[in-house]
Amino acid sequence: MARVARPASILLLLSCLVLCATPAAAAGLRHGGPVTAIVETGDHLFTGGFDGRVLVWRRHDLVPLAQILPQIGSIDHLVALPGRDAPAVIATGDGARARRIAWTGETMTIEETAPAIVAEVDGRAIRVEGGRLVSEGTPDRVLPGRAGPLQRVTVHRQTGSGDRVLCLVRRESGVDVLRWSEDGAVLLGHVRGNDIATLDAAMIDDAQLLTVGSDGRLRLWATATGVELAQVEVGAAPVIGLAVDPTRGLAVTAGADGTLTRWRVQGERIELEAVLAQYAFPLLAILLDAPAGRVVVGLADGGLEAVPLAGKVTLDAPARPPVLFAHVTDEDDPGARLFNACRACHGLGEDDEGKMGPTFAGLFGRKAGSVPGYPYSRALEESDVIWTAATLSALFAQGPENYVPGTTMPLQRLPDPADRAALVAYIARAIEEEAKR
Repeated sequence: MARVARPASILLLLSCLVLCATPAAAAGLRHGGPVTAIVETGDHLFTGGFDGRVLVWRRHDLVPLAQILPQIGSIDHLVALPGRDAPAVIATGDGARARRIAWTGETMTIEETAPAIVAEVDGRAIRVEGGRLVSEGTPDRVLPGRAGPLQRVTVHRQTGSGDRVLCLVRRESGVDVLRWSEDGAVLLGHVRGNDIATLDAAMIDDAQLLTVGSDGRLRLWATATGVELAQVEVGAAPVIGLAVDPTRGLAVTAGADGTLTRWRVQGERIELEAVLAQYAFPLLAILLDAPAGRVVVGLADGGLEAVPLAGKVTLDAPARPPVLFAHVTDEDDPGARLFNACRACHGLGEDDEGKMGPTFAGLFGRKAGSVPGYPYSRALEESDVIWTAATLSALFAQGPENYVPGTTMPLQRLPDPADRAALVAYIARAIEEEAKR
């Protein structure tokens, strides 16, 4: 995912063409589709969505204040920019295009067009160049770590020292952890991730890193050595979101099956504490607001909801409450069991709408990214993929992020050829049976 740096003169020109968005009425203001990213900036929250918009909300009561369309496709993630006069974030969208967005209290502004900027630490911009991170300055400095396509960047303050820590989640090579100080950036460690697609990562303390991935597991790692210390199964579906409160040793995971779960990390152990909520759709974005005793959840309809951190379901009840979307019940069919994870996003009938992904009705022979009214990523819309048994199998063999780079499909793989064959056969059979009803 190499990017070409823009000449400074062009950046200056584009920064002068400021786009503004005025506050809309709070009533009814929300994303036109699922919320894909949430970040806090003091008294405000910023959210990004599949609809490509960025919204700003009052933090304490989750009232939306304004919105803006940065023209970068669906929003993959947001990075807060602390220490500024006005709350601001960097929003990254399709193809890793990025914009710096601020909220003045009256308007939202796109301060400049900077497609390669992915973070900012102590006022110094960080961009991607040739798969490596570069700290802008005089001169620019290449930061340590492995090169490769970047999926997500998180920046937080290291406990005790006050230095910043950057977690760089890479699509293919795991997670790099860097410490940023006035003396420069130092690579604290690299976590490979056992060849599992890592979907999110967060520091639990100065020496330990948590990751979640496409295999449905939460893992604890020693940052310096990359050694796995513990792992727990969250569920059968991929775990997409992870939020951590290091001061309390708390972690919350968000699954593609709609399960919101609280965990306790003690020493080298991960303990299940409570299932906080169960939704009928995949959870793509969460924010752990520990001081307020809640988790802010991004909803499929474009809104936000606060879930008490105390939880709605505890260990006194079944550890996994019934899922609200229909599950396949034919446990003798391996393809049917595998399709349970797909049902969170996709239906099988022509009228099966309202889910995060398009219906599978008419899937075979259809061009990828062509169902009307669905906010596809630019990568999928511009691909030449035609869905067949072979291309669907290839998608699950390579993973969406490799098969169609830049797609917003949840990252998951089926490395076993027998599993892929069973899933593809079931999808074809189920579509045909649904069409006869």
